[in-house]
This record gives sequence, C-alpha cells and structure tokens, in this order.
Amino acid sequence: MASPVRLLLLQAQVGQERSVGELAEQVGAPYSAVSQHLARLRAAGLVAECRGGRRVLHRTTNPHLPALLAAVRRLAAYPRADGAGQPG
Repeated sequence: MASPVRLLLLQAQVGQERSVGELAEQVGAPYSAVSQHLARLRAAGLVAECRGGRRVLHRTTNPHLPALLAAVRRLAAYPRADGAGQPG
C-alpha cells in the first residue's frame, strides 16, 4: 500500500471487476506497471483474478477495503502537525 498507484488501483476496483487495460487507462499508468502492481496486491491478498475465457479481470477481495481506503483519504487530507503542505 506504499504506492499511490496501488491505492488508486484498489479504489478503482471496489465493487467492480476490471481488466489490466481498463485499470491502466483509469489510473493513467502504463499497462506493464499496473500488471506489476496488481501482482503485489494479489500476493498481499487484496486482489484476486477472475478468468472468463480469454479475459482476465481483477477484483478486491476484502469487504472492509472501502472503509480502509476512506480512512486513508481522510488521513491524507488531515493537516500535518509541522504545517508542511499547508497553504500560505
């Protein structure tokens, strides 16, 4: 989860099954990079593959993931104690 691209990929898959190409287009990353990120997310048990004929789709596996992603977004928006990143 250390990569912003992985967070975007997880968010893009919540409640949906998506191909690597669809995910790459949505997050604006190269196909090969998305494929590598998905491999790491699969290894972590956060994403699973669904094969339908020749098409491979990816989906999130944990029903608590939407709440986790929402918490990460809130934390990212929270002002830092040192004032870094604040306007002004």
